[in-house]
Amino acid sequence: MKTGKVYRGLFGLDGKPDNLKVVWTSNTKVVVSNFSIENLLWFNNDNFAGAWIELEPSMANNLLKQDK
Repeated sequence: MKTGKVYRGLFGLDGKPDNLKVVWTSNTKVVVSNFSIENLLWFNNDNFAGAWIELEPSMANNLLKQDK
């Protein structure tokens, strides 16, 4: 769905996760974790800053997959 908004960040989430973690795991990799995948609005991983962004949604998402 196009809204006409322009996003200039790395990712967007609906809401504010209480336990969101953003951790550099190396000089070139950032891991974002502890959020619900259903709240992910957009993700921009084009390596524009020389870093790789990896998303790791919360463990609750794995349980949802098993129930289906």
